[in-house]
Amino acid sequence: FLKEWSSSSSASGITLQITPNLVISDLNLELTVPTDGITNFIITDALGRQIITISEDVTAGKNTCHQDVSKLAPGLYRVINRTGTVVTYNSFVISR
Repeated sequence: FLKEWSSSSSASGITLQITPNLVISDLNLELTVPTDGITNFIITDALGRQIITISEDVTAGKNTCHQDVSKLAPGLYRVINRTGTVVTYNSFVISR
């Protein structure tokens, strides 16, 4: 059961930021969470195909995950994050 689906969930205290938005090789996923736990990131392509899955231990506050995306084709991608029952998402573009 999903509690919420958005790019920022202020009610749950969970936010997902992606930098840079226009990526060449290194993607930074910045996740702020209210409590310690495990979070999952799924990177999908423009067709919704799952490309990368990442599972990370996070602590309360700001957490950063770095991901090498240099082998992915240029285009639009989406990051879906699931932390507990909250799902957040954001998009980025790979450009060469």
